[in-house]
Amino acid sequence: DLPSAKMVDEDWEECETEDGGSYFYNRATGETSWLSPLNRKPSQPLMKAETWESAVDSDSGREYFFNRETGESTYERPEGV
Repeated sequence: DLPSAKMVDEDWEECETEDGGSYFYNRATGETSWLSPLNRKPSQPLMKAETWESAVDSDSGREYFFNRETGESTYERPEGV
């Protein structure tokens, strides 16, 4: 865990980027998001599939997915993508 991380709920922690910004990390799934999980409604899908792009993490070589509209990124394939 990063020293600047703080728990948001039982799975999510808020972390700080090197430039002082915030992002959220789900310890159970490895998902990251620029949006607070407290603002999400489980019954609402996050975004349409066409807003997601895939890319490769240059450090790990793993594929990840980036949402152009929200700035959210995740290593898990979003539903419908």
